[in-house]
Amino acid sequence: MMQISMSEMEKLLIRDSLGIEQVRLKKLAGYTEMVRDPALKVLLNQMHQTSHQHINALNNLLGQAGVPQNPPTYF
Repeated sequence: MMQISMSEMEKLLIRDSLGIEQVRLKKLAGYTEMVRDPALKVLLNQMHQTSHQHINALNNLLGQAGVPQNPPTYF
């Protein structure tokens, strides 16, 4: 894997974004359990998958910058 150069501020911002996405996952999972409308459930599940993709992309960026990885926390 190619290593990229990243400032400490960039790393902090990516970690913050990662935390936000993890909270988003948790909230989406809760909302999905609460709703009864099938179309809304489908939309929430799509959003949940998108958050997973964002978390993976952010973790990949940190990995390319040589930041040790914590295992992803999915809700």
